[in-house]
This record gives sequence, structure tokens and C-alpha cells, in this order.
Amino acid sequence: MTYVTGSVELLDEIEEMWSEGLRQHHIEKSVHFKEFFKYYTFAERKQKILKRIDEGKLLVIIAMYNGDKIGYCVSSCNEQNGEIESLYVPRHVKIDANDTTKVMT
Repeated sequence: MTYVTGSVELLDEIEEMWSEGLRQHHIEKSVHFKEFFKYYTFAERKQKILKRIDEGKLLVIIAMYNGDKIGYCVSSCNEQNGEIESLYVPRHVKIDANDTTKVMT
């Protein structure tokens, strides 16, 4: 497994995982926010993230396996706080304690 790291320039790279993975998961599983996520777009989420980093920094990490994107983490920080803004690893990806990646099909 390899990691691609960057900042704002990588946000668009996670759109498909966010839309078809994380957002879809919330639509299927959420009891209270199903309707919210049904109409919530990546463009809206991206704008919220960009507003939050006006005073700080953004780190985007994309996990790659055999050339495919298999997950991501977006985090922000300022001088006082750090926060995970979005995190997604699909159910079919397993990473054991030895950092061995298994992608189930």
C-alpha cells in the first residue's frame, strides 16, 4: 500500500469515494440523517472543509493499493485544534496489525 499526501489540490481526488462510499453508507445506515445525506453533495462538503481551513492547514491522504484508491483521510488543524474532517475505508479493505493490506472482492 502507498499513500498520496497533499492538501486542497487532492480534494477532488476523493469525490468518488466520498459520494459513492461514505455518503452512500450514511444514506443506507443513518436513522436521523438519511434525507440530509441523500441531497448533500460533494461540492457542499468541499466548501465546508475549505471554509474551516481559512485559518489553518489541510492534510489529505489517499491510500493506494495496486494503483487503485482504496481510502482517504482529510484532516485540518490550526494553532489550537486538529480535526478529522472526513475518513473513509471501504468495508472490503482490511489492514492487519502488520500493515498487511487485504482487499476482498
